[in-house]
Amino acid sequence: MKIQWTAATSQFSARYISRGIELFNRGYVLSFEWQQRDESAARIIGTVRGSHDEVYAQTISIKALNGSLVARGVCTCPVGNDCKHVAAVLRAAIMEQKFPASLDAHGRAGPDTVARVLDQVRGLADAVRHARVPA
Repeated sequence: MKIQWTAATSQFSARYISRGIELFNRGYVLSFEWQQRDESAARIIGTVRGSHDEVYAQTISIKALNGSLVARGVCTCPVGNDCKHVAAVLRAAIMEQKFPASLDAHGRAGPDTVARVLDQVRGLADAVRHARVPA
């Protein structure tokens, strides 16, 4: 199940969305795991370090209903649901979908990814260097 950021966070407050992105960008998402239920439903289990070093657990249910996406998250933080921690885990999960096996949970490329991209660039450079342009 592929999900889009705007669809998944449509019921979240703008404040929680921006704080969730900030937590993701700072590397506060400690873990997340996709659990595909079927073609129209999935669950994401995650953990996020809070602003004061607490660790909160999230369970996010994602369902496709009548052509629209519904994402609801429960968190162990005082807010309890659809909070900044849920938004941070959603951000990490969506980034993984866009860049599978390329980025870690914090959006950073690992050494294998960098090496693979460099090999592709070298291959393109060699192809250009050896290309014959008709006169």
